[in-house]
Amino acid sequence: MPQPTPMTLDEFRARIERDGIPCAPERIAALFDAYGGMLAQADRVRRAVAYDDEPAMVFPPEGRR
Repeated sequence: MPQPTPMTLDEFRARIERDGIPCAPERIAALFDAYGGMLAQADRVRRAVAYDDEPAMVFPPEGRR
């Protein structure tokens, strides 16, 4: 899956307008701040998973107790 590319506020505003999303200017700024947080979360999710990342607690399949 490709990485999302960061946008400037002007690019973000243009995309909102292009897609026809009705939004007040102050809401666009709030959405842009949330977009930055979403990119940070995506960076944490999209990484190689090591063997040590396996959870310490493993549950048996249903019916195998």
